Amino acid sequence: MTATITLTAAEAEAIARANAALSWISADTFPWAFAGRGLIKACEDSLRECLDDYAGLEAGRTHPAAVFPELEDGRDNAMETALDLITEDIRDWTRELVRLAQAAEDAARIQEEGRAA
Repeated sequence: MTATITLTAAEAEAIARANAALSWISADTFPWAFAGRGLIKACEDSLRECLDDYAGLEAGRTHPAAVFPELEDGRDNAMETALDLITEDIRDWTRELVRLAQAAEDAARIQEEGRAA
């Protein structure tokens, strides 16, 4: 049995924001007609992959070097470093997904305002 690592507040916040962004684009009300489907899908896939990697690291199922080969050097803090790196990746992909999703919503709002005028 592997030991589970406790999330830090910063990691928990990053994961919560990521999940909120994923829920946003999964909602029936999300304006896909105005979205760069390919770009948003790529961000979504990358973010989900990072969340899966984090879960594997956090549960002890994944070795840090499997996600970040540069951590193969056997350093004592490899797991901590890997969790920090994957958390930063989660933040980066979440920011990009939110940026793209907001642009889609803004475009939908602008078109709707144009119709109302």
